[in-house]
Formats: sequence, C-alpha cells, structure tokens
Amino acid sequence: GLITPDKYDTKNDYFLGFDIYSPEVKQIIETFIRGMAETLGNHPAIKSICLSNEPVFRAGRDESNAPAWHDYLREYYHNDVAEMNTTWKENFAGFDDVPMQEFYDNPCMHYDYLRFNDTMFANWHKWIGDMVKEYNPNIPIHSKVMPTIGETEGHGIGEVHVGIALLEL
Repeated sequence: GLITPDKYDTKNDYFLGFDIYSPEVKQIIETFIRGMAETLGNHPAIKSICLSNEPVFRAGRDESNAPAWHDYLREYYHNDVAEMNTTWKENFAGFDDVPMQEFYDNPCMHYDYLRFNDTMFANWHKWIGDMVKEYNPNIPIHSKVMPTIGETEGHGIGEVHVGIALLEL
C-alpha cells in the first residue's frame, strides 16, 4: 500500500511528510523495517543501523495527536487540571480544552509541549529500534541527530530548546 494523500502532511517541511502514528503508515513502516532487518540481519558488513537521519517531528502540526497530548497532560499533572492551570497561569476547564498546536506563547505551555513532542518522537524511534533488535539484538542502533539539537529557535519565548530526547535505545 501507498501512503495516501490524506496521510501526507503538506504543511510538514521537516524530516517526515506523513503522520508517523497513523495505523496505515505504521503498517508500511513496520513491513519495511522487518523486511530490512530480516534481510540484513547478521550480515558481517552491517556495523550499525541508523533509524533516522537528522529527524525532526512536530506533533502540533497534526490535530490527530491531540488525544495523546491531552493524555500526556493528564499523566504529567496527575489528573489535576488546577495544578496545570497554576503552573501555566491559565484557566482551562479541562485537559481536553488545551489546543493542539505547534507553538505556544506561554513558555510553560510550550515547554510542556516540547517534552510531549520529544516523548512522542523518542517512542516512535524506540518502536523501530525494538523491531530491528528482534532480528539482531547485538547490532548497535542510532539516530543521526541534527546539529541544532540544544540550540534555541526564535519563537520569542526565550531559551526553550527543541530536539528529540536523547536516549539509549
């Protein structure tokens, strides 16, 4: 199957031009990763597998990520919307009232969004890495990160950093 136009993100000028959490897209990726990992498996010429090259992900560009955003906030703020409102100096009636967007003028909201975004993207890389490790548990895996990791983006919100969470896969 192909990635259909409704799954392709025309607003995305970054690394991925599709919704990485779409069930259809995940099936295509899984078919490819499993085929690649099984074919290359333990070949002696393979010294490591790069899961992604200079990846960038923006959960806020796709409204379909809103339920995960709201669940993240519920968990992070212990299901206490008052705690979230106090932290953010906002007045949301509930977690589902927080909009899913790419940038927030409120630095506390934007920081929480960046943590959510990085968690989503790290989890996606872990999912791919786990599939590779099923076929070759000893192969090193990595992601070639952008040189801008740890630099700031000019969104007028101060020194909030952007990038993927660096973790051991």
